[in-house]
Amino acid sequence: MSVLEKGNPLGKVNEVIVKVLNTFSTWALAIMMFLTFVDVLLRYIFNSPIQGAAEIVEFMMAIVIPFSIVFCAQKKMHIGVDLVIENFSDFTRKVLESLSNLLMLVLFIPITWQSFIYVIDEFESNLTSPVLYIPVFPFVGMVALAFLVLTLILIEQFISSASEVLSRWIRS
Repeated sequence: MSVLEKGNPLGKVNEVIVKVLNTFSTWALAIMMFLTFVDVLLRYIFNSPIQGAAEIVEFMMAIVIPFSIVFCAQKKMHIGVDLVIENFSDFTRKVLESLSNLLMLVLFIPITWQSFIYVIDEFESNLTSPVLYIPVFPFVGMVALAFLVLTLILIEQFISSASEVLSRWIRS
């Protein structure tokens, strides 16, 4: 039985956070679709598009894409190449999964750290969008938040897979 099956606190916290981010992402996507529809409709019917609609859609994409990646990571819906690995034993696959999770952690911890530094840089620079003058730093912050949650999910998955490998290794 893995750590996740026992109900670890990190897994429960991650699940709640991912639900909130997924809801937020879903609403952002709905707003993007509605805004694009109305913008195109106004452009063709009245020859008067919504000013800054493209900017708003771009900012919404900075919410939808990273939060969707977090959702996929939490549900383990990411793409994997099983052509070679499917021929290995179950134990070997778990060992490779643990190593893969560890490598992703080594990659995403510095990315998360640097993304928060980038949020601070954007805040201090007072960068805004060219048409609507919307500050950029909150959307960079959303991406940094997504990286933080992704890192927490990777920690949870590493602990789960490593504990499963260790428990099987100790039993044998």
